Amino acid sequence: MLDIRSLSKKFGSGARAFHALKSIDITIEEGSFSRFSARPAAARQPCCG
Repeated sequence: MLDIRSLSKKFGSGARAFHALKSIDITIEEGSFSRFSARPAAARQPCCG
């Protein structure tokens, strides 16, 4: 089993900080299959103009 608690990732700082992950809890049971994905950076819309 994989157990992750309070996973966070922030880009930048101050008023322009972007929280990609904020206090995420993940539990993956043994024998299960999980996939996490996101759009490529080039396909994302600008965050703060």
